Amino acid sequence: FCREAVVSTQSTGLELSEVLNHWLGILSGVVVPILQDETSQMMPGACDIISTIGNKVFSSFEVHTQRLIMTLLLALTKPNVPATASACRCLGVLVMYPCIRDDLLFVADTANAIISALESTDTSDRTLILRVSWSLGNLSDTLVVNKGNNPSFVSDFSDLLLGRLLDVSLKSADSNDKVKSNIVRALGNLLRFMKQSTYDKIHFKDYVTRSIECLLRASTSGMMKTRWNACHALMNALQNPVISPLDADWAPLLFETLTSVIVHCKNFKVRINATLALSQPSSRACYGGHFTKVWTTVVILLGEEPSVPGSMAGYTEKLRLQLILLLCHMICLHGEGDRKVMTSSLARLSAPSIAQCSDSSTSDKLTENELALVTHARVVVKELQPEFAVAMEMLSPRQLPDDDAAFKTGLITANI
Repeated sequence: FCREAVVSTQSTGLELSEVLNHWLGILSGVVVPILQDETSQMMPGACDIISTIGNKVFSSFEVHTQRLIMTLLLALTKPNVPATASACRCLGVLVMYPCIRDDLLFVADTANAIISALESTDTSDRTLILRVSWSLGNLSDTLVVNKGNNPSFVSDFSDLLLGRLLDVSLKSADSNDKVKSNIVRALGNLLRFMKQSTYDKIHFKDYVTRSIECLLRASTSGMMKTRWNACHALMNALQNPVISPLDADWAPLLFETLTSVIVHCKNFKVRINATLALSQPSSRACYGGHFTKVWTTVVILLGEEPSVPGSMAGYTEKLRLQLILLLCHMICLHGEGDRKVMTSSLARLSAPSIAQCSDSSTSDKLTENELALVTHARVVVKELQPEFAVAMEMLSPRQLPDDDAAFKTGLITANI
């Protein structure tokens, strides 16, 4: 019946009503009885089948059917239940369904189930901890989505529960690399989700510090997927104005580590994400005394001739583009006291070096926000140093707007 259920979901020639009736028959005839039988050895398989239903079919179920499925799965996450790993994984799928992801009670119940599973899990049970940590990552994705779409969800979400999620994530961060990859993803999302009133509580500031330090450690050690996720998580966290490096104890380590990663890491995808993380501080003050080091490092990297295998050329181009965007970001934020260092270091950055990384219509690869950022930087840099303005002009073969009206429109679009 497992194969039949999956095929019914993936079939394209069936009407939704046919697929829905097929699923209702499977649920009532086979799956639900199995999940209600504590002695059944088929519970993990039944959970795996439910995870293939999909949002379209699940959203078409009657509310009582949805509730029955969620209740049965939550009951299976208790300690010493054979289907705990499969049930947690299934909940990790369901919690991302648009039809129920803003259900505060279900999200909270899923969070508590994940916490309980992680707290009671023997670290030697790799399958269980891997599946539960994966579900934690999905849950955290849902929190971020709700933050963008449903402000009341954020205000109603329990600070105590958020603290427990951070705590269990930090305690699980020393697991093997596959688990750690999920944990750092979750930490980045949880920090991005945090609201100001939560951060203002003393113990949450400690959670933030420990989480940032954990992510920074993960960005420089372990398998590359974990490092990539860690840098992405840092970028994610720093998008939250609440998580600001301004006057933070962890700021020196943040800039030192990320600057080192963009220079020394052999993996270009990791370096790209580290560059994106360095681009998140929203004001000159956030960079503090690290502005000059970051600026100089980026200028030196852009002035170098890349020497990589042809298979990596695409990633090299993406990295150089992100470095240029980071430079533009810093140009837009710089203060009067930065100009001496900036102008002296710009001699390293020639127009040809920028032109080389835009030989395939770089501007076509930029988002509207990035185009507006470059436009803004060009305006600023014309006042800073005319020679560098020439290099900026070569950033994009496609003509960027120069008139005041277009410039202002670009800034409005980019919310700069």
